[in-house]
Amino acid sequence: IVFTDLFAASPYNQAALCANRIKDVKIQLITGVNLPMIIEAINARMMGQDIEQITDAAFETAKVGIKNFWDELKSRNPQS
Repeated sequence: IVFTDLFAASPYNQAALCANRIKDVKIQLITGVNLPMIIEAINARMMGQDIEQITDAAFETAKVGIKNFWDELKSRNPQS
């Protein structure tokens, strides 16, 4: 799994070129990553999950990890 920060930026483009040349290895190229996603992927790999399971877990964690401070504050303190 190759994680990059921005779609179509230099690291992404180079990884895409390399991935396109490699035919005998499963490669996932994921862009727009956040720290919870990376940590989840590392943990899933250490638990022995396969590349599809790792990718799915990383995406789910990334979505759950994105929060709006004010919305979170309101949900925890409805009186405000």
